[in-house]
Amino acid sequence: MNPEQIRNMFTSIAKLLSRLAISIFLFTPVSPLFADSAQLQLGEERFKLDIGAFIIDVGTGATLTFSEADGGQSIDFEDDLGLSSSKSVFRIDGYWRFAPRHRLNIAYYAFNRAAETTLENNIVWEDEVFPIGATVDTEVGWELVPVSYAYSFYMTRKWEVSGSVGVHWISLDARIASEVTAGDTSLNIRREESSTSGPLPMLGIHVDYQVNSQWLVGGKIQYFSADYEEYDGSIFDAGLYAEYLVNRNWGVGIGYNYFYIDVDVDEDDWDGNLRYEYSGIQVYGSYRF
Repeated sequence: MNPEQIRNMFTSIAKLLSRLAISIFLFTPVSPLFADSAQLQLGEERFKLDIGAFIIDVGTGATLTFSEADGGQSIDFEDDLGLSSSKSVFRIDGYWRFAPRHRLNIAYYAFNRAAETTLENNIVWEDEVFPIGATVDTEVGWELVPVSYAYSFYMTRKWEVSGSVGVHWISLDARIASEVTAGDTSLNIRREESSTSGPLPMLGIHVDYQVNSQWLVGGKIQYFSADYEEYDGSIFDAGLYAEYLVNRNWGVGIGYNYFYIDVDVDEDDWDGNLRYEYSGIQVYGSYRF
């Protein structure tokens, strides 16, 4: 199975889970939804799915750096190309607890940003030079699919602490194009695209605490730094959450997520460095059973 097939498989699983949760919500009668019932205790749930919005702030930005053979320039997506630093996207997180101390976690979100800007500096993008004053159209797509196995090595009725091992499947697709007008005719004279995708291994620790029968709080830290296949660098993913349990099966929550990646990429169609840093607030509805 090639990388593109694996990425499509992960994406299809995430979309299938989101459609399943939406269907459950739409066909659940209103009265049972808010009926009083005994709450599930931490660790008793077998399946959990969170669906909501992820409000992203790119913060210090994202940069794409090419090797010396391709010009060696570092391009800032926000400062150089005018991409917006904020975005609101759909996000899904969930897990399957297939044994009391064992979980399979999966999540999915993606965001695309596009802008048209007039360059204030020369941009050297692989084989093309986009000069000062040129109007360029830029589109950058980012997709992340974390998948991991977690083992709960400490577990009580109030606490669950687990270690995880897995991969973050990343996908970046960056495109730039410039047009020049000759008389009444607009001619596209320059266009370049750089992309990369693949799995990066991750190790993590997750902590969940049940404050009382209606409140859960928790957090996670995942990190890895190594030279792995075409990638050499580090990746960091951390988050916090607070969740209110409406009844036995339904809840609402808010969370904070910080993500950072800085890797050197050595592939046939792109040789350089990728740095992406962003954080955001996650607001979601939760279903468990």
